[in-house]
Amino acid sequence: MISIIAAMSVGDVTILNSFFDIKHPEIYREAQFKFRGLWFVALAGLLTSSLFFAFILRLAGAMSGFLLLPI
Repeated sequence: MISIIAAMSVGDVTILNSFFDIKHPEIYREAQFKFRGLWFVALAGLLTSSLFFAFILRLAGAMSGFLLLPI
């Protein structure tokens, strides 16, 4: 039963994509414009999170084996 529902939802997505591609091409143009700067946002997030992580590790009371905890 679940596989039938999943197959139906996948089919619905395909039908909607084909409908919007023909009837509303401006949706795809706007989405492409918004995603052009996504790499910059991802890079900025990577840099700020790594700097914050380095700051936490350099604190005086930080654990010495902090990097080995996930292992």
